[in-house]
Amino acid sequence: MADSLALSARHYDKLGALHCGVIREGRITVAGEIADIADGEEVVMRRGNVKVVRKGDEYTFAKAD
Repeated sequence: MADSLALSARHYDKLGALHCGVIREGRITVAGEIADIADGEEVVMRRGNVKVVRKGDEYTFAKAD
């Protein structure tokens, strides 16, 4: 299982068993939980305990500690 994955807008993948994706620029989803994220921001998605970091057009999803 990969520890992290990097996605761009309108792309989806799985982090372990969790479905992760970038719905559109600035809007992400993890296991059905949706949040907005600004460039340079870091968000922890509670449902899957996944940390998401946005750097420009790249969104990195990783299991939170």
